Amino acid sequence: MKILLSIIIGAAVSFGVVRAQESTTEKAKDAVEDTGEAAKDAAKKTAKTVKKTVNSATSEVSGHRVSVTMTEYHFDMPATAKAGKTTFVIKNAGRKEHAFEIKGEGIDQKLSPNPKPGQSGTLVVDLKPGTYTINCPLPFHTMRGMKSTLTVK
Repeated sequence: MKILLSIIIGAAVSFGVVRAQESTTEKAKDAVEDTGEAAKDAAKKTAKTVKKTVNSATSEVSGHRVSVTMTEYHFDMPATAKAGKTTFVIKNAGRKEHAFEIKGEGIDQKLSPNPKPGQSGTLVVDLKPGTYTINCPLPFHTMRGMKSTLTVK
């Protein structure tokens, strides 16, 4: 009788261990599936964020585009532009920090922050026909010739 009881108890314990292992395996599979779904959701959200960022950056360049390259005490840019919403794409190709400021026809705007060497920035301005002064307002830069005139038609 004791032997039979020992066999029954042993079988019950073994069955319980097997069921516990199956339950643990199922839980692990569920966790892996949940993690996979979470990773897919995170990837989708990241893709949406990247798309919004790209669209935002693309929309920054609106209307007309004027490329400006700044070097030591010089602006390389066109002398004329069309009236309307204009995006100045400004690159500092110099060895020093420079700034970009446009004044005229009721406009007084600066690029912020000032691009350090090798950096770029954009400034959107609604230009009206007239004459504008472009300068670098950093100390002594305008005095050293870092200024230009832009005629808008």
